Amino acid sequence: DGFIAHPITGEIQAVYVTAARTELVPFGEDGKRLCAELDRVKEQIGRNLDVHLTSRSLKDDTWIITATSDTAAATYYLHIPYTDRPPSLLMEARPQLSSLWRSLAMTEAINVPARDGESLPAYLTRPKGASSASTNLPLAMVLHGGPNARDYAGFDALTQLLASRGIAVLSLNYRGSTGYGRRFYSLGMGDVKGMHEDVEDARRWAIESGLADPQKVAIVGGSWGGYLALGGATGIGSSMHEGDDSIDASGSSPRYAAVVAIVPLVTVGCANTSPAFRNDPLVKQYW
Repeated sequence: DGFIAHPITGEIQAVYVTAARTELVPFGEDGKRLCAELDRVKEQIGRNLDVHLTSRSLKDDTWIITATSDTAAATYYLHIPYTDRPPSLLMEARPQLSSLWRSLAMTEAINVPARDGESLPAYLTRPKGASSASTNLPLAMVLHGGPNARDYAGFDALTQLLASRGIAVLSLNYRGSTGYGRRFYSLGMGDVKGMHEDVEDARRWAIESGLADPQKVAIVGGSWGGYLALGGATGIGSSMHEGDDSIDASGSSPRYAAVVAIVPLVTVGCANTSPAFRNDPLVKQYW
């Protein structure tokens, strides 16, 4: 996900790696010393915030630290490293939230089974007060763009807005998402159909596991996520599912109570003449 390099020599000191949560992996003794200092900063700041080295002087005697978590937007600190001085607060991205973090919801890393046996990484945020035993929750499936991008744990304004209204949020890293190795990334190459199916499989899992109320599932996406939301709304992934039963006798689809798809129209349908889209299942169904 990134790296920390010495400001003068450019030598790599540590690498950020993110599976469920971001970790900093040191390179060599210099990297171990740097990571130990960041761990000390984390302890001094408290609240179990994740800390990142955002910037530092050429002399390496002044750092800018960014601290964040599921329940805290970015907060910036000035730090004099390798001294006894604690970090000093510079500013908060959302100062109004600083006194409300106890009322915000935590995010859990999970895996969702796909129909072909693939395990799809995802993040689930239950509303504050809901436990792992809570069932039949209103649910919003929020899909990232890209498709070669990914969702992370950490503070997300939309997620917290929905959770504060009693709505659980499922952020799915469908096949083709980055950050989970070359094999998972390559699964999305030329397989738009598989991405649509992943979205439908996540919806089915949420309902069949008892997490979501079948009548209160929404789908939200922007850019490529918006395109997948359109596919979900029109039943593309579902119609590819053997034995599909989610379309009633009138031909309508009750699978989503609400759909928000923000996507440029030129990328969908006849307006896009790219050969890559000619075999797209959503395009083929309607054109």
